[in-house]
Amino acid sequence: MAAITQWEAPDDCSTGFAKRFVNFTVLEVAKTFGSLASTKRLRHFSYWPPTMNASADAHQQTGFSMVRTASTMLPLGTTAPSFQLPECEGSTVSLSDFTDSKALLVIFMCNHCPFVKHVAEELTRLSNDYMAKGVSVVAINSNDAEKYPDDSPEAMRKEKAMRGYPFAYLFDEDQTVAAAYHAACTPDFYLFDGDHKLVYRGQLDSSRPDSGIPVTGKDLRAAIDTVLAGETVPEAQTPSIGCNIKWKPGNEPSYFNPQGSA
Repeated sequence: MAAITQWEAPDDCSTGFAKRFVNFTVLEVAKTFGSLASTKRLRHFSYWPPTMNASADAHQQTGFSMVRTASTMLPLGTTAPSFQLPECEGSTVSLSDFTDSKALLVIFMCNHCPFVKHVAEELTRLSNDYMAKGVSVVAINSNDAEKYPDDSPEAMRKEKAMRGYPFAYLFDEDQTVAAAYHAACTPDFYLFDGDHKLVYRGQLDSSRPDSGIPVTGKDLRAAIDTVLAGETVPEAQTPSIGCNIKWKPGNEPSYFNPQGSA
């Protein structure tokens, strides 16, 4: 049976969430995404991060709320919306910087999201593999850094260094770029061909936190390989799923669903 529970996130919560009360729905006592992965009815659920799993019983009032959100699936063929954003290490990066690329991969992501953490190593591997083949990769963090300081530019610099990300990691402070791309979740992937036309927007692969499925980047790698081969990427694509972008009050786009969409 469903139940409504209220909790308070501590100041030292590993996710960097500010202390606040949140209501969330649970269908059963769950400590990982895995036990909820097949529960389609549940969109707004509780999750204890890996650092808290070992002593979750002691944190029954100190979890945090996560919303499973899927990609909006921007129409294929869409021209890449323009952007000019600060890179976390100090430079400015624009869409026009990638005019000579064989393909362009734009990733909306952040630091604190468990879905991003789950695939972070593969993001580094995939980017190294394909940047060497003429594919440009750029990541954009559009989260509200005031409420989520783990996603601040300073934290982005540290995360980039720790993960060894080879791509530019940009900060979309006013969130207009995320809205222009109809970005909804982290991670959210957009692959454009050499003419900056959208050819793929979907999942990295079928792995999810605690799913037991290895992270391989299978789906996205196949799409990139297809573009590099000069062939057409199949239109049947599976949406990416992750945490919702943390919109600033008043910035929520029309497609935003606070209850989740996955």
